[in-house]
Parts: sequence; structure tokens; C-alpha cells
Amino acid sequence: GRVSKVHLHFENPFWRQGEGFFFFARYPQDLDLSEYFSNETDAGIYDVYEEDLSSYLNYDDKETDWTQSVYVMNEIVGVRNVLIMWVAGDAAEIVDNLSEEEILLGAKQLLRSFTGDPMIPGPYKITRNTWLKDPLAMGTWSSPSVTTKVSDYADLMTGLPSDETPRVLLAGEHAHKKFAGVMHGARLSGIEQADKIINFINNNE
Repeated sequence: GRVSKVHLHFENPFWRQGEGFFFFARYPQDLDLSEYFSNETDAGIYDVYEEDLSSYLNYDDKETDWTQSVYVMNEIVGVRNVLIMWVAGDAAEIVDNLSEEEILLGAKQLLRSFTGDPMIPGPYKITRNTWLKDPLAMGTWSSPSVTTKVSDYADLMTGLPSDETPRVLLAGEHAHKKFAGVMHGARLSGIEQADKIINFINNNE
């Protein structure tokens, strides 16, 4: 999946504890919709939207305006001064290649733009993992495609060369057919594969 999760650290949280949830809903004219327009009529509509974009966005180049792909910021239970910022789609790759200073500026501008409060303090540092840049991960978590079959998950969980003599076993959220994409899917698949190793050891003592 192409999602970037960035932890924003604030010196003094501006939100009330338990109310740190910010969902960013946008009007069509606020977004870059060019990839969805397929005819001249639509293109004309896009020209109008493009003019409106210039007053809304904080970057000169709309292709680098990753902030329009931020859909939520939320607080962490038990951590008073941190918001998690979620960036989806192509913008996630952009964010993974930005400097900390650029992300701090974009996050601050986004919060001020949506709240209408120019005095909201911006975050002072970030914590993140750039998973999209990691050649061993190439993303954050799995997302089944329209061609994915239930049997694909069984294939991923099958040991090589066999479950009875496993030399290679895969585990992770991507391998669990019911809880793909979440932590307990990773845990449950790991337990299942560990049991195969235990059984193999016990049967060959």
C-alpha cells in the first residue's frame, strides 16, 4: 500500500485531550482532478478548478502539493503532544522523499488553512519510517487487488518445499486472509508458521 504515516511532535498541543482528530474533507475545486477528465468539456471545468487551486494550495507546483492527499491527523492514546498524519496515494512517495523541514511546513500550513486559525503552532519535529523508499518493503502494508483470490493467501502461508518439511515460511499481515493490513494479522500468521516449525522439530527428534 502507498501510505505514509508521519508522527508530528508539538511543543504545546493546541487540541483538547481526547479531541485530537482532524479529518480533511475537500471540495472538488480544491483538488487536482486532471487524471479523471477525459474530454474537452471536462478539461474546461478543470481550467476553472485550476484557477481556484492557486489561491488554496501552498505550493507553486501542484504535483508537489502532497498536503491535498492528507486525509486525517489523529492523536495517540497516552501520548499528549503527538498527532499522526496520514498521507495516501502518490503523495505518500513524495512525502517519503521530502526533508523534515518541508513536512513540518506543509503540516503547519494545512492545519492553519483548515482551521482558519493562523496562530496554531506548527510541529517542531517528526518521527517516521520511509517505507516506500525501503527496497525490502516497497510500501507500508498490503492491499489486495481486484484479481486477488482467497487461495492466494493459502499459497503465501504454505511452507516450501512443504508444510511438513518447511525450509521457507512467510509470515506478515500480507499473508493473513482475514486480517490483511493490520497488526493482529501479522501476529496470527506468525503464530501459525511458528507452530509448523515446532511440529517439524517435534516430529524429527
